[in-house]
Amino acid sequence: MKSYSLKVYSIRTPKYKDRKDIEVDINGKINKNHFEFNVIDTFFNAMNLMKGEYRFSEVNLPHIDEKCKITFVDYEVIDNDYAVVTLETDKYGSEKAIKDNTKNIKDGKLNENESVSEIVYLIITRKHGLLYTTRDYNTIINKSTLNTFFNQFRFVLYDYISKWNEQNEETGLKVYKQPAIKIESLPSMDFFEEIDKLTNVIEFSYSFDPTGANDAPDFDDMDILKESGFSKREFKETRKFKDLYNKARIANVKKLYENLYNKTNYDELYVKGRDSNGKEKIIKPEFATRSEHILLKNISNLSIQEVIKKIDDLLKVDNKLKSKVYDLVETNEVYLNFEDNVICQNIVEFTESKVERKPENKDENDRSEDDEKFN
Repeated sequence: MKSYSLKVYSIRTPKYKDRKDIEVDINGKINKNHFEFNVIDTFFNAMNLMKGEYRFSEVNLPHIDEKCKITFVDYEVIDNDYAVVTLETDKYGSEKAIKDNTKNIKDGKLNENESVSEIVYLIITRKHGLLYTTRDYNTIINKSTLNTFFNQFRFVLYDYISKWNEQNEETGLKVYKQPAIKIESLPSMDFFEEIDKLTNVIEFSYSFDPTGANDAPDFDDMDILKESGFSKREFKETRKFKDLYNKARIANVKKLYENLYNKTNYDELYVKGRDSNGKEKIIKPEFATRSEHILLKNISNLSIQEVIKKIDDLLKVDNKLKSKVYDLVETNEVYLNFEDNVICQNIVEFTESKVERKPENKDENDRSEDDEKFN
Protein backbone atom coordinates (compact mmCIF):
# COMPACT_ATOMS: atom_id res chain seq x y z
CA MET A 1 0.00 0.00 0.00
CA LYS A 2 1.22 3.51 -0.82
CA SER A 3 0.40 6.83 0.81
CA TYR A 4 -1.67 9.28 -1.24
CA SER A 5 -3.03 12.73 -0.39
CA LEU A 6 -6.28 14.38 -1.45
CA LYS A 7 -7.06 18.10 -1.24
CA VAL A 8 -10.50 18.76 0.25
CA TYR A 9 -12.83 21.71 -0.37
CA SER A 10 -16.53 22.38 0.08
CA ILE A 11 -18.78 23.10 -2.89
CA ARG A 12 -21.82 25.34 -2.34
CA THR A 13 -24.88 26.41 -4.37
CA PRO A 14 -26.01 29.57 -2.53
CA LYS A 15 -29.48 31.11 -2.74
CA TYR A 16 -30.45 34.48 -1.26
CA LYS A 17 -33.30 36.90 -0.71
CA ASP A 18 -31.12 39.73 -1.97
CA ARG A 19 -27.59 40.13 -3.32
CA LYS A 20 -26.64 42.08 -0.19
CA ASP A 21 -27.33 38.90 1.83
CA ILE A 22 -24.53 37.00 0.12
CA GLU A 23 -22.24 37.28 3.14
CA VAL A 24 -24.92 37.57 5.84
CA ASP A 25 -26.16 34.63 7.88
CA ILE A 26 -29.69 35.49 9.06
CA ASN A 27 -32.28 33.00 10.31
CA GLY A 28 -34.90 32.26 7.66
CA LYS A 29 -32.57 32.99 4.77
CA ILE A 30 -30.43 30.56 2.83
CA ASN A 31 -26.85 31.60 3.40
CA LYS A 32 -23.74 30.86 1.42
CA ASN A 33 -23.47 27.37 2.92
CA HIS A 34 -26.56 26.10 1.14
CA PHE A 35 -25.94 23.01 -0.96
CA GLU A 36 -28.25 21.52 -3.59
CA PHE A 37 -26.75 18.75 -5.69
CA ASN A 38 -29.20 19.23 -8.54
CA VAL A 39 -27.35 22.45 -9.43
CA ILE A 40 -24.10 20.49 -9.80
CA ASP A 41 -25.83 17.83 -11.90
CA THR A 42 -27.38 20.48 -14.15
CA PHE A 43 -24.09 22.34 -14.61
CA PHE A 44 -22.07 19.30 -15.68
CA ASN A 45 -24.85 17.70 -17.73
CA ALA A 46 -24.94 20.93 -19.71
CA MET A 47 -21.12 20.91 -19.97
CA ASN A 48 -21.31 17.38 -21.39
CA LEU A 49 -23.31 18.79 -24.33
CA MET A 50 -20.55 21.20 -25.35
CA LYS A 51 -18.07 20.45 -28.11
CA GLY A 52 -14.55 19.61 -27.00
CA GLU A 53 -12.98 22.80 -28.34
CA TYR A 54 -15.19 24.92 -26.05
CA ARG A 55 -14.63 23.00 -22.81
CA PHE A 56 -11.46 24.68 -21.53
CA SER A 57 -10.74 27.53 -19.15
CA GLU A 58 -7.46 29.44 -19.20
CA VAL A 59 -6.28 30.44 -15.74
CA ASN A 60 -3.44 32.58 -14.41
CA LEU A 61 -1.27 31.42 -11.53
CA PRO A 62 1.43 33.53 -9.81
CA HIS A 63 3.76 30.55 -9.27
CA ILE A 64 3.66 29.42 -12.93
CA ASP A 65 5.13 31.52 -15.76
CA GLU A 66 3.59 29.37 -18.49
CA LYS A 67 0.02 29.40 -19.77
CA CYS A 68 -2.31 27.17 -17.76
CA LYS A 69 -5.49 25.48 -18.90
CA ILE A 70 -8.26 23.39 -17.31
CA THR A 71 -10.33 21.24 -19.67
CA PHE A 72 -13.59 19.53 -18.74
CA VAL A 73 -13.59 15.88 -19.90
CA ASP A 74 -16.50 14.02 -18.31
CA TYR A 75 -19.04 13.88 -15.49
CA GLU A 76 -20.42 10.69 -13.98
CA VAL A 77 -22.86 10.10 -11.14
CA ILE A 78 -21.48 6.99 -9.44
CA ASP A 79 -24.38 6.40 -7.01
CA ASN A 80 -26.58 8.32 -4.57
CA ASP A 81 -23.52 9.33 -2.55
CA TYR A 82 -20.82 10.26 -5.08
CA ALA A 83 -20.22 11.90 -8.44
CA VAL A 84 -16.91 12.25 -10.29
CA VAL A 85 -15.73 15.09 -12.54
CA THR A 86 -12.81 14.34 -14.87
CA LEU A 87 -10.58 17.29 -15.77
CA GLU A 88 -7.34 17.73 -17.70
CA THR A 89 -4.70 20.30 -16.79
CA ASP A 90 -2.03 21.63 -19.15
CA LYS A 91 0.96 23.96 -18.94
CA TYR A 92 2.41 25.31 -22.18
CA GLY A 93 4.01 28.37 -23.74
CA SER A 94 7.68 27.42 -23.98
CA GLU A 95 9.75 24.71 -25.63
CA LYS A 96 10.63 21.70 -23.48
CA ALA A 97 13.12 18.93 -24.12
CA ILE A 98 11.81 15.35 -24.19
CA LYS A 99 14.02 12.89 -22.36
CA ASP A 100 14.34 9.17 -23.08
CA ASN A 101 14.92 7.84 -19.57
CA THR A 102 15.95 4.34 -20.70
CA LYS A 103 18.89 5.85 -22.60
CA ASN A 104 19.16 8.90 -20.33
CA ILE A 105 19.37 11.26 -23.30
CA LYS A 106 17.20 14.11 -24.52
CA ASP A 107 15.39 13.18 -27.69
CA GLY A 108 13.08 15.72 -29.32
CA LYS A 109 11.15 18.73 -28.04
CA LEU A 110 7.66 19.86 -27.13
CA ASN A 111 7.00 23.13 -28.91
CA GLU A 112 5.44 26.13 -27.17
CA ASN A 113 1.88 25.04 -28.05
CA GLU A 114 2.30 21.45 -26.82
CA SER A 115 2.00 20.05 -23.32
CA VAL A 116 1.72 16.89 -21.27
CA SER A 117 -1.84 16.64 -19.95
CA GLU A 118 -2.56 15.50 -16.41
CA ILE A 119 -5.87 13.86 -15.51
CA VAL A 120 -7.41 15.18 -12.28
CA TYR A 121 -10.55 13.79 -10.66
CA LEU A 122 -12.96 15.82 -8.54
CA ILE A 123 -14.90 13.46 -6.30
CA ILE A 124 -18.01 15.14 -4.87
CA THR A 125 -20.08 13.84 -1.96
CA ARG A 126 -23.73 14.30 -2.87
CA LYS A 127 -24.81 14.47 0.79
CA HIS A 128 -22.26 16.86 2.24
CA GLY A 129 -21.03 18.93 -0.69
CA LEU A 130 -17.40 18.01 -0.05
CA LEU A 131 -15.06 18.06 -3.03
CA TYR A 132 -11.93 15.86 -3.02
CA THR A 133 -9.30 16.50 -5.70
CA THR A 134 -6.71 13.94 -6.76
CA ARG A 135 -3.11 14.98 -7.39
CA ASP A 136 -2.43 17.48 -10.13
CA TYR A 137 1.24 17.26 -11.07
CA ASN A 138 0.81 20.48 -13.07
CA THR A 139 -0.14 22.22 -9.76
CA ILE A 140 -2.98 24.12 -11.45
CA ILE A 141 -6.05 22.92 -9.54
CA ASN A 142 -6.84 24.93 -6.39
CA LYS A 143 -9.75 26.87 -4.90
CA SER A 144 -9.14 29.96 -7.01
CA THR A 145 -8.80 28.17 -10.37
CA LEU A 146 -11.85 25.99 -9.69
CA ASN A 147 -13.90 29.11 -8.95
CA THR A 148 -12.58 30.67 -12.16
CA PHE A 149 -13.68 27.54 -14.05
CA PHE A 150 -17.23 27.60 -12.61
CA ASN A 151 -17.47 31.34 -13.11
CA GLN A 152 -16.37 31.21 -16.75
CA PHE A 153 -18.99 28.58 -17.61
CA ARG A 154 -21.78 29.88 -15.37
CA PHE A 155 -23.87 30.67 -18.45
CA VAL A 156 -24.70 26.96 -18.87
CA LEU A 157 -26.97 27.44 -15.82
CA TYR A 158 -28.84 30.52 -17.07
CA ASP A 159 -31.90 28.55 -18.24
CA TYR A 160 -32.02 26.62 -14.97
CA ILE A 161 -31.61 29.81 -12.91
CA SER A 162 -34.41 31.58 -14.78
CA LYS A 163 -36.81 28.67 -14.22
CA TRP A 164 -35.78 28.23 -10.57
CA ASN A 165 -36.30 31.91 -9.74
CA GLU A 166 -39.69 31.88 -11.47
CA GLN A 167 -40.92 28.84 -9.51
CA ASN A 168 -39.59 30.17 -6.19
CA GLU A 169 -40.76 33.76 -6.59
CA GLU A 170 -43.19 33.51 -3.67
CA THR A 171 -40.38 32.56 -1.29
CA GLY A 172 -38.45 35.69 -2.21
CA LEU A 173 -35.35 33.57 -2.74
CA LYS A 174 -33.08 33.86 -5.78
CA VAL A 175 -30.27 32.01 -7.43
CA TYR A 176 -27.72 34.56 -8.58
CA LYS A 177 -25.66 33.83 -11.67
CA GLN A 178 -22.60 34.70 -9.67
CA PRO A 179 -21.99 32.80 -7.55
CA ALA A 180 -24.36 30.00 -8.55
CA ILE A 181 -21.64 27.52 -7.59
CA LYS A 182 -18.86 28.39 -5.16
CA ILE A 183 -15.79 26.48 -3.96
CA GLU A 184 -14.68 27.20 -0.38
CA SER A 185 -11.60 26.20 1.58
CA LEU A 186 -11.78 23.96 4.62
CA PRO A 187 -9.45 24.32 7.60
CA SER A 188 -6.42 22.14 7.92
CA MET A 189 -7.08 19.58 10.64
CA ASP A 190 -3.45 19.91 11.73
CA PHE A 191 -4.17 23.56 12.61
CA PHE A 192 -6.78 22.62 15.23
CA GLU A 193 -4.78 19.66 16.51
CA GLU A 194 -1.75 21.92 17.06
CA ILE A 195 -3.87 24.40 19.04
CA ASP A 196 -4.85 21.55 21.40
CA LYS A 197 -1.17 20.88 22.13
CA LEU A 198 -0.58 24.37 23.55
CA THR A 199 -0.48 24.92 27.31
CA ASN A 200 -1.43 28.57 26.94
CA VAL A 201 -2.20 31.15 24.28
CA ILE A 202 -0.21 34.38 24.32
CA GLU A 203 -1.67 35.95 21.21
CA PHE A 204 -4.02 35.20 18.32
CA SER A 205 -5.03 37.14 15.26
CA TYR A 206 -7.22 37.22 12.16
CA SER A 207 -7.88 39.58 9.26
CA PHE A 208 -11.25 40.66 7.91
CA ASP A 209 -11.76 41.51 4.24
CA PRO A 210 -14.98 43.57 3.90
CA THR A 211 -15.37 42.99 0.14
CA GLY A 212 -18.96 41.97 -0.56
CA ALA A 213 -19.83 41.64 3.14
CA ASN A 214 -22.33 43.32 5.42
CA ASP A 215 -21.30 41.54 8.61
CA ALA A 216 -18.19 43.57 9.43
CA PRO A 217 -17.06 43.31 13.07
CA ASP A 218 -18.85 45.91 15.20
CA PHE A 219 -15.80 47.34 16.95
CA ASP A 220 -16.02 50.57 18.94
CA ASP A 221 -13.53 52.40 16.74
CA MET A 222 -15.72 51.96 13.64
CA ASP A 223 -17.65 55.11 14.60
CA ILE A 224 -14.39 57.01 14.97
CA LEU A 225 -13.28 55.80 11.53
CA LYS A 226 -16.58 56.94 10.03
CA GLU A 227 -16.32 60.37 11.67
CA SER A 228 -12.80 60.64 10.24
CA GLY A 229 -14.00 60.00 6.69
CA PHE A 230 -13.10 56.32 6.41
CA SER A 231 -15.34 53.49 5.30
CA LYS A 232 -14.87 50.00 6.75
CA ARG A 233 -15.19 48.67 3.19
CA GLU A 234 -12.11 50.56 1.99
CA PHE A 235 -9.46 48.38 3.58
CA LYS A 236 -8.67 45.01 5.06
CA GLU A 237 -8.36 45.01 8.83
CA THR A 238 -6.24 42.80 11.08
CA ARG A 239 -7.09 42.21 14.74
CA LYS A 240 -4.61 40.94 17.32
CA PHE A 241 -5.56 39.76 20.80
CA LYS A 242 -2.73 39.60 23.37
CA ASP A 243 -1.91 38.74 26.97
CA LEU A 244 -3.89 35.52 27.24
CA TYR A 245 -2.51 33.14 29.86
CA ASN A 246 -5.44 30.98 30.90
CA LYS A 247 -5.35 27.35 29.70
CA ALA A 248 -9.16 27.39 29.39
CA ARG A 249 -8.87 30.11 26.76
CA ILE A 250 -7.41 27.60 24.29
CA ALA A 251 -10.83 25.98 23.81
CA ASN A 252 -12.36 29.42 23.24
CA VAL A 253 -9.76 30.34 20.62
CA LYS A 254 -10.28 27.02 18.85
CA LYS A 255 -14.06 27.52 18.81
CA LEU A 256 -13.60 31.06 17.46
CA TYR A 257 -11.53 29.84 14.51
CA GLU A 258 -13.98 27.03 13.76
CA ASN A 259 -16.69 29.69 13.47
CA LEU A 260 -14.54 32.03 11.38
CA TYR A 261 -13.89 29.26 8.89
CA ASN A 262 -17.60 29.28 8.05
CA LYS A 263 -17.17 32.84 6.80
CA THR A 264 -15.18 33.52 3.64
CA ASN A 265 -14.19 37.06 4.66
CA TYR A 266 -11.80 36.01 7.44
CA ASP A 267 -8.25 34.84 6.79
CA GLU A 268 -4.59 35.20 7.85
CA LEU A 269 -5.26 33.32 11.07
CA TYR A 270 -2.54 32.45 13.55
CA VAL A 271 -2.17 31.49 17.20
CA LYS A 272 0.93 32.15 19.31
CA GLY A 273 1.43 30.15 22.48
CA ARG A 274 3.68 27.76 24.42
CA ASP A 275 3.78 23.99 24.28
CA SER A 276 4.35 21.55 27.16
CA ASN A 277 8.12 22.11 26.91
CA GLY A 278 7.71 25.84 27.38
CA LYS A 279 8.70 26.51 23.78
CA GLU A 280 6.95 29.40 22.05
CA LYS A 281 5.15 28.39 18.82
CA ILE A 282 3.19 30.16 16.11
CA ILE A 283 0.49 28.02 14.48
CA LYS A 284 -1.04 28.85 11.09
CA PRO A 285 -3.39 26.94 8.75
CA GLU A 286 -1.57 25.24 5.88
CA PHE A 287 -2.69 27.50 3.04
CA ALA A 288 -6.25 27.21 4.44
CA THR A 289 -6.57 23.92 2.56
CA ARG A 290 -7.35 20.56 4.08
CA SER A 291 -5.49 17.45 2.99
CA GLU A 292 -6.56 13.89 3.75
CA HIS A 293 -4.06 11.03 3.58
CA ILE A 294 -5.16 7.59 2.41
CA LEU A 295 -3.45 4.31 1.47
CA LEU A 296 -3.90 2.92 -2.05
CA LYS A 297 -2.69 -0.19 -3.82
CA ASN A 298 -1.57 1.77 -6.89
CA ILE A 299 -1.04 5.53 -7.07
CA SER A 300 0.23 5.72 -10.67
CA ASN A 301 -2.97 4.22 -12.09
CA LEU A 302 -5.75 5.31 -9.74
CA SER A 303 -8.84 3.22 -9.13
CA ILE A 304 -11.63 5.75 -8.52
CA GLN A 305 -13.71 3.10 -6.79
CA GLU A 306 -10.84 2.45 -4.37
CA VAL A 307 -10.43 6.19 -3.70
CA ILE A 308 -14.18 6.54 -3.06
CA LYS A 309 -14.06 3.63 -0.61
CA LYS A 310 -11.25 5.38 1.29
CA ILE A 311 -13.22 8.66 1.33
CA ASP A 312 -16.22 6.73 2.64
CA ASP A 313 -14.05 5.48 5.50
CA LEU A 314 -12.87 9.03 6.26
CA LEU A 315 -16.44 10.31 6.51
CA LYS A 316 -17.26 7.71 9.16
CA VAL A 317 -14.93 9.52 11.54
CA ASP A 318 -16.94 11.61 14.00
CA ASN A 319 -15.65 15.06 13.10
CA LYS A 320 -18.12 17.88 12.54
CA LEU A 321 -15.78 19.76 10.22
CA LYS A 322 -15.40 16.80 7.85
CA SER A 323 -19.05 16.05 7.17
CA LYS A 324 -21.08 19.06 8.19
CA VAL A 325 -24.58 18.97 6.71
CA TYR A 326 -26.27 22.37 6.63
CA ASP A 327 -29.98 22.78 7.30
CA LEU A 328 -31.75 23.57 4.04
CA VAL A 329 -34.66 25.95 3.58
CA GLU A 330 -37.47 24.28 1.66
CA THR A 331 -37.61 25.33 -2.01
CA ASN A 332 -39.24 24.22 -5.24
CA GLU A 333 -36.46 22.44 -7.11
CA VAL A 334 -36.24 22.61 -10.92
CA TYR A 335 -35.07 19.80 -13.19
CA LEU A 336 -34.11 20.24 -16.83
CA ASN A 337 -34.88 17.31 -19.12
CA PHE A 338 -31.60 16.53 -20.85
CA GLU A 339 -33.32 13.90 -22.98
CA ASP A 340 -35.35 16.65 -24.66
CA ASN A 341 -33.59 17.40 -27.98
CA VAL A 342 -34.96 20.95 -28.11
CA ILE A 343 -33.62 21.80 -24.64
CA CYS A 344 -30.25 20.25 -25.45
CA GLN A 345 -29.97 22.08 -28.77
CA ASN A 346 -30.87 25.40 -27.13
CA ILE A 347 -28.16 24.86 -24.51
CA VAL A 348 -25.58 23.96 -27.17
CA GLU A 349 -26.37 26.97 -29.35
CA PHE A 350 -26.45 29.40 -26.44
CA THR A 351 -23.26 28.16 -24.77
CA GLU A 352 -21.32 28.11 -28.03
CA SER A 353 -22.38 31.67 -28.80
CA LYS A 354 -21.26 32.74 -25.32
CA VAL A 355 -17.86 31.06 -25.67
CA GLU A 356 -17.29 32.47 -29.15
CA ARG A 357 -18.30 35.94 -28.02
CA LYS A 358 -16.18 35.86 -24.84
CA PRO A 359 -13.24 33.52 -25.36
CA GLU A 360 -10.85 35.45 -23.16
CA ASN A 361 -10.19 34.43 -19.57
CA LYS A 362 -12.36 36.19 -17.01
CA ASP A 363 -11.54 36.90 -13.39
CA GLU A 364 -13.86 35.09 -11.00
CA ASN A 365 -15.11 38.45 -9.68
CA ASP A 366 -16.05 39.81 -13.11
CA ARG A 367 -19.74 40.27 -13.83
CA SER A 368 -21.05 40.07 -17.36
CA GLU A 369 -23.62 42.30 -19.02
CA ASP A 370 -26.12 39.45 -18.70
CA ASP A 371 -25.51 39.36 -14.94
CA GLU A 372 -26.17 43.08 -14.66
CA LYS A 373 -29.48 42.70 -16.52
CA PHE A 374 -30.45 39.78 -14.31
CA ASN A 375 -29.60 41.44 -11.02
